[in-house]
Amino acid sequence: METVDTGDIVLHKPTQEKWVVAYADGGRVCVFGWPLTEAPVAECSMFLKATPKSRVDCLYRMRNIKDQTDPRYIYAVERLSW
Repeated sequence: METVDTGDIVLHKPTQEKWVVAYADGGRVCVFGWPLTEAPVAECSMFLKATPKSRVDCLYRMRNIKDQTDPRYIYAVERLSW
């Protein structure tokens, strides 16, 4: 499977749900929405690749999460500081 990144939409095979990806790290995919959900990247297949603009938009939305211990918030803050 091609590299999964923020904003991509993947099909989670076990549930047949389409998920917007918050981030992919260490062989796991974290979902953009609620509740905080992670799954092995091997359980997902690419459905739609994000555009560069939609990727950045997702990062800014995650940076606005109120809970600063949320891993999506932490990831967005770190990635936007690159």
